[in-house]
Parts: sequence; C-alpha cells; structure tokens
Amino acid sequence: MKMKKTIFVILVLLIAAGSGMLFARGGSDIPEDALVAKQVKSAPELDGRLDDAWQLAKSLEIPVEVADYAHFAELYRGKEYEVTLRAMYTDTDLYMFVQWTGDESLSDDRQSWYYNDDAGKWMQKPKKEPDEYTPPGYEDKFAFLWEIESKDFLAEGGSIFCHEAFKHATYPDELMDIWHWKLVRTAPVHQLDDKYLVYADESDEDASLNGRKSDEGSGAYSDNKQTLTVDGVEMTLPLLWIPGETGYSYILDGNSAARQIVGMDENMNLIDEDGTILTKEDFMLGSDKLIPSIKGVKPATDSRGDVTVYEYYDTAAKTWNLEIKRKLATGNADDVQFDDLEKMYNFSISVFDNAAIAHATPEGITGKAYTLVFQ
Repeated sequence: MKMKKTIFVILVLLIAAGSGMLFARGGSDIPEDALVAKQVKSAPELDGRLDDAWQLAKSLEIPVEVADYAHFAELYRGKEYEVTLRAMYTDTDLYMFVQWTGDESLSDDRQSWYYNDDAGKWMQKPKKEPDEYTPPGYEDKFAFLWEIESKDFLAEGGSIFCHEAFKHATYPDELMDIWHWKLVRTAPVHQLDDKYLVYADESDEDASLNGRKSDEGSGAYSDNKQTLTVDGVEMTLPLLWIPGETGYSYILDGNSAARQIVGMDENMNLIDEDGTILTKEDFMLGSDKLIPSIKGVKPATDSRGDVTVYEYYDTAAKTWNLEIKRKLATGNADDVQFDDLEKMYNFSISVFDNAAIAHATPEGITGKAYTLVFQ
C-alpha cells in the first residue's frame, strides 16, 4: 500500500512538472502572476547588482503607468515603466531584487534651495507641479504596499487606499504595511522608510488624520529650513550648508563640515556662523552649489528602520536596481510577518520618477495587487 502511494505521488509531480504547474510550500496552486520566492542556503551579496545568485529566482515582470489622476501634474500622467521583481529567502530573511526601466535619469535634486533673481528671494524648487520658474525638483522613489489585514485589496488593487483628501485604509480594522524607498532621505543609510496604513474618517476635517503613519522608532531625516527675521521681516531660509561642496542633495547627521546660516545682508546674500558670505549669484538655477532641502540623514531605529536596501542606477541601461533584505518575522505589529511560509502574501508596487506623489502603478489607476509565495 505504501509503495502505491509513493508511485501515485511521483506520478502527480511528473504530471504537474510536465504541465508547467507550480505549487507553493503548502501545496496550493501558485497564481500565474505570483512572485515566487526561492529558498536558498546562503544570502546574496547586498550591493544593488544583479549577480549570478539571483538567476536562481524566477522573475515577475509588471508594467506600471502613471494614471490620469487629477492630483497628479499633467507632466507625469501617462508615463510608463517596466518593473521586474525577484525574491529569495533563507531560514531567517527575505531578499528581493527590484528593477525598473523607463526612468531616464537619476533624480536627487529634491526641492533644492536656490536664489531666484526674478522673484528677488531664496526659494525651493516646487514639489508636485511646475511653478513659473522651474519644473518640480524631487527624488526617485519606490514603494511596496503589503496586506496585513484587508477586505478587498487582492480583488480591487491599491487604488482603494488612495482617496481625495486622505490616504488611508477603507475599513476600521484594515492594516497595511508600506515599504517606501527614497533616494535622498533613506538611501544614503541603506534603508527604506517603513510605514503603515490605517483607517481615517474622511468626515473629519483634520488633515492630520491621514492614515499613513510611521512605524515605531525614530526617523531618518528632517527638513533643512528655518525661519529667520531679517530687518523685521520673517523669512524661510535654509538652515545648513556645506562650504565648498557641490552637487550634494542631503546633509548627513553630525557632518562636521556643515555650517549654520545665521543671517542675510542688504544684498540678499546669506551669512553663515563663520561669517562666510553665500553670494546669491553663485546659487541661481543651473548652479551645482544649490543647497539641499534635507538634513540630519541617519539610520532610522527600531521598526521604522528594519528594512535594508542597497541601490544602483545603471546609467547606460537607464535602469534602477534595489536589493532588499528584511527578517521574515520582525515581531512588530506594524510590519507584515512572513512567519507562515505556506501562506500567500499580497502586495502592490509604485514607481516615483522625480515625483512627490505622482506614482506609476500596475494597471494605472487600479494599482493591481500581486501575490508573494514561498517555494
């Protein structure tokens, strides 16, 4: 009897292999468009490069597009990108490799400070849409949205969490995990910003009820700005700069070369704590001396900083590469837990090309959800 069962199992496996059928660890059929995580004994080297180790993992190609959505500036709408995902895991950790093509250049000029001679003031590049002087200046980003508890995510996609006034879960008991990689604000310390999404009542006019929250732990960056009173007039100006530095897009926490800006002379030139004059003509559009909008960049702590990322932009191929590592189970309530390898885990993705909010998603406005399975 035992021999017959063994023969039967072997026949089933042979038939499945011949038909192209795949099964998850729990024996369930793997959806055709699932991301299949391959079990490996040793971890890949984290450097943002697609080395030979990743050839063991089956790839999943996902086209994404910026939807024709009223909150997105027209210059972003309709842009398309090709995303390729791979996944592997060890006994303790999940590894993911993310690539996307279609981003024509690395963008790290995130709302840089400059002197605008026409406006007669120091100002920042716009965030979401062009102003009368310049297109938006922002950073490249990528995001995962993971289902922890949801009613309609797999069926309806990520668009159910994007609302007119708020971004939040649709029902009070829902909970989503957000992995948000940011080139300027988190990449310098090889992390992504780990957040989560909960329900918020849209009938409440308090905008602070936005459902997107930060995980437990300290953050990894802050705005590089201050309010100074100059001749009785309050002005918003940059707080720190690095003398002699060019082409920089952030200031690391504790950088001893950074100097505080403490005043402005009658010609609108800034003055730092050492008495150095920041001549306004040196900081106009097109200069490589523009002052970053972000300071205090440092590793986030606790749950907010538990995802490691190494990135690489291939200039010739115009392709972004992210190599991600996270423990299968963190034990944090604000994280998705990959603690049952026989389960399937639903997610969606977003590409941000020099964009604050205009993101490209699967099937455009739908934000189609996909499934991660462990094999």
